[in-house]
Amino acid sequence: MREGATITVMIVLRRQTRRFFGPSYDAVFRLVFGDPAHIDLLASLLSDSLELPGSQVDGLQILNPQVPATRYRSKEVVLDVLAESEARLFDLEMQNRWTSDLFERLWCYNGKMLGEQARRGAPFTGLKPVTTAVITDFSVADHFGEYHHRTVAHDHHRGRCFAPVFDPGGVHVLELPTARWAAEDTPATRWLRFIGARTEREMTMAAQSDPKIARAADLVRQYNADDATYYELIAHEKWLWDSHSRERDARQEGHHEGREEGREEERQANARNALYEGLSVEQVARITGLSVDEVTRLSAKD
Repeated sequence: MREGATITVMIVLRRQTRRFFGPSYDAVFRLVFGDPAHIDLLASLLSDSLELPGSQVDGLQILNPQVPATRYRSKEVVLDVLAESEARLFDLEMQNRWTSDLFERLWCYNGKMLGEQARRGAPFTGLKPVTTAVITDFSVADHFGEYHHRTVAHDHHRGRCFAPVFDPGGVHVLELPTARWAAEDTPATRWLRFIGARTEREMTMAAQSDPKIARAADLVRQYNADDATYYELIAHEKWLWDSHSRERDARQEGHHEGREEGREEERQANARNALYEGLSVEQVARITGLSVDEVTRLSAKD
């Protein structure tokens, strides 16, 4: 390099690419479909995905309007959407993780909403049907190609619903992975493909064929673009990771304590057998690893 030459160094700062929180992320799902300002989107999702007549969502109101975003980091936050129309009650939620008690929990929610109507003084003959629906980001059944599963209280002998209050209520499960590859193109599959979108581009493509789905996609983009909401979503995700870690640690600790209790019970059983065979307390303590005092107490009990 010749003397006196000037060196120019260019530093290009690239904006960090933000993560895209799609419609299936539970907090985003709640923001889009749990806000009374977007009640028409919820009504469309329910009627289309559950294949209900439009009259079943007439007069729809959200019973638990979406909580402020600042509470998403709290473990007390509820992320399902409770709604009531003139014809029925709805409990809708987005489920991203499989749990072994999924169906038991859903039927408990269904029964609870029925029971609460009775507690408010409604006669049993006037109870509104309750429809519990969960959208899952995993498959729950091995029925190839079927993304919509319905369970109701059914009379197998007469081939009808056990009670009118369950028809067409009961529990519905909508599988996003199966709907993604479903052959048919229906309002239900369009909504589910939109909710199951993994990227913004995929979401945009899924929203092209329906104006209401396109509006829902615009809301998702707004929540991702708004700094306050975005970082609350990050905080909520961190809380989920932490809670899952605590649950895993608790299970592991419980397994460890259970193994230790099992070993202790085994040592005590061996000690009793050895005492029964006539070994001295000192011999039994040496063989089993129990203290002399522990063996003495066992000997006194026997």
